[in-house]
Amino acid sequence: MKECSSRYKEGLPLLIAEAEKMSSRLCVCCRAIPLDPELKTLNAYEYDGPTTWYLGSFEEVRRRSCPFCELIASICTAGSSSWEPLTPPTDSTRIDVRYLGGGFCVEGQSPVGSYVCIAAQLAKEVPYCARAQFPEWIDFNDVHRWISTCEQKHGSGDSPECSPVTFNPAVLPRNSKRQLDFRLIDVEAMCIVYAPRQCRYIALSYVWGRRNKSRLVLTGDNEEALMEPGALALSEARTSIPNTILDAMSVVRKLRERYLWVDSLCLLQDEANELQDCVAVMDLFYEMAVLTIVAASGEDAWSGLPGVAPTPRRINRLVKDITPGLKMTTIVDMDTLLRRSVYSSRAWT
Repeated sequence: MKECSSRYKEGLPLLIAEAEKMSSRLCVCCRAIPLDPELKTLNAYEYDGPTTWYLGSFEEVRRRSCPFCELIASICTAGSSSWEPLTPPTDSTRIDVRYLGGGFCVEGQSPVGSYVCIAAQLAKEVPYCARAQFPEWIDFNDVHRWISTCEQKHGSGDSPECSPVTFNPAVLPRNSKRQLDFRLIDVEAMCIVYAPRQCRYIALSYVWGRRNKSRLVLTGDNEEALMEPGALALSEARTSIPNTILDAMSVVRKLRERYLWVDSLCLLQDEANELQDCVAVMDLFYEMAVLTIVAASGEDAWSGLPGVAPTPRRINRLVKDITPGLKMTTIVDMDTLLRRSVYSSRAWT
């Protein structure tokens, strides 16, 4: 016991020196911000100090080697959302940082929803944080739990935002000749089927891209064959189904659902009248889905869904050691990220 105590005392000066060295990396402006572990000072109920700090001009902020300034500069240059246009900061732009109950934003310069916040190994470790790293593969047990929580806790009362949704053919309009056909991919039978009444399904929203010549689409000629059980599992079919659609089918299975709606395999691509009728009510196809998978990464339908095997997820997040016991990273709002993507060029999203 005495030996352990002695070693601790011997190592204490080194620990103090390391802490002082790390803290000294902060610029004079950032040292005025209570950047202690888990931001306990700022989150304390009795805190009555300032919540806004002036860091200087944008040129001063971006030129510093201060780790907190580096994170702040990164969200200033993240871009603006389509509904919240922002003028990119110039070198003379004033940078004021505000703390908003868990994250730091830049007044008038960072998009709504873009923050510098605590970085943690798991998002549930502290109340306000973002993962420092993302695993290559999505944990679909978590996703399934999120969906169940939404449907159970938000699916009742006067405003059931997340009520369980099922397909209702009655809402589809009839044209002059017939009721619109509504087809789905049955990921268990691996074929195209007419949607059963009151079934749950997941929709896919993605971009086709340019590589379309070899891809499998539903036509009048192959409709009957693709409705045979196992048709989509045949090697010839699987090699011509784009990776994004194959990954979406995998997602449906992992979420313990059965049906997937994808335009290219659920609408007759050589039937102009059907396409025209369905495009007119496309909003209903997505509205009736339990959820919609948005393939916002990649340039075409062959890119796959990152995080869904066999397409690994590669996310390089900016993480900085701010002070001893405090790592921080950035969150950029979803609208800004989507605006940068090829997906944002879709006719409907």
